Amino acid sequence: MSHEPDEETSVAMETDCHGAGASINLFLASEASVTSMGGSTLHYFAQELEVIEKLFTQGRFTDCSDRAEACLADVEAASEREITQKWDLLATLHSYIGNAAACRGKYSKAEFHHAKDLEIGELEDMPEVSSRALGNLGRMYCTRRKYNKALDVLARKAPLCTTPPEVAWVFLDIGTCFMALGYHDYARDCGKKVLSVTRHSDLHDEVFQAQLLVASSEGE
Repeated sequence: MSHEPDEETSVAMETDCHGAGASINLFLASEASVTSMGGSTLHYFAQELEVIEKLFTQGRFTDCSDRAEACLADVEAASEREITQKWDLLATLHSYIGNAAACRGKYSKAEFHHAKDLEIGELEDMPEVSSRALGNLGRMYCTRRKYNKALDVLARKAPLCTTPPEVAWVFLDIGTCFMALGYHDYARDCGKKVLSVTRHSDLHDEVFQAQLLVASSEGE
């Protein structure tokens, strides 16, 4: 496993912490006949992902990270013949480790693993992976009030967003960064963008947040 930078101890993230969004069944798609670790390689890693996801959703972030790091080492040691979606699985594990670290306030470790997730997404031409990593990095920078860095990564994520919820989420975060930096006109424009995207949807929370963003920006 790659060397990580020293961890930074800080307060826990104020924002919601989300899992990597792994599609576990993806790793069962192949009919690989190679067996190891007491069963098919693919089944082993699919089961590990299920455990890792469960630990994360239960808020057991240290246990989640430990399990994901052990799994990461196993994946790195396996061949692409054994794991047909090896890079996707590696990216997913880095995302879990990064989110678990961020939820414990260990931001240097979180940044390292989200950057690895992004690196894999870009090298392997996986837009969904890149989008996930950029979103996680943006959320982390927002939490740490590093708004300019957050804007840099969120601006890279925006073109990768294809659904109304994704577009709404990223422009709400961009607008929040602009507000924090004092660019109220840009913040208002982001709020209006969200309202436009969500006009014919049931994204009530996003609509409410966008209305607040527009009202706050116009009140400044």
